[in-house]
Amino acid sequence: MVFPAAPEGVPRAREAAARTLAAWQIPRAIDTALLVVSELMTNAVQHTAGAMAELVLTHGDGLLLVEVHDNSSCPPALVRGITDAESGRGLQLVHALSTDWGWTLLGTDRKSVWALLPVRAAEQAQPARPTEESEPAAAGRVGA
Repeated sequence: MVFPAAPEGVPRAREAAARTLAAWQIPRAIDTALLVVSELMTNAVQHTAGAMAELVLTHGDGLLLVEVHDNSSCPPALVRGITDAESGRGLQLVHALSTDWGWTLLGTDRKSVWALLPVRAAEQAQPARPTEESEPAAAGRVGA
């Protein structure tokens, strides 16, 4: 999924990621993943010379890989000890929320910044069981 490497690309990427994660039925990962998408996309917007950034999501074996490709070969820098700065905390959040994160060169003038997040598939919906105090659920309806 390709988005402008501009401020308007960040919410577009977040919305696309939310739709993808919902389709994959991993809703418990959505909030954390969207924060990571926002931070990685914002990093690409602020630090790339290119016009576009690519969001790649990969899911399997209980893990979600979030990647943002941009047109810069400069490595991302995890800045520690920031207390009153208005920016610079994005990769600290990514570091705190992910199982692992890093970056990989893609040729001479592109890179991928990635984060690995643990996820669980949505639990199978269990039919509601009527209690003695409640009426039985209508056939084919749960929680009616």
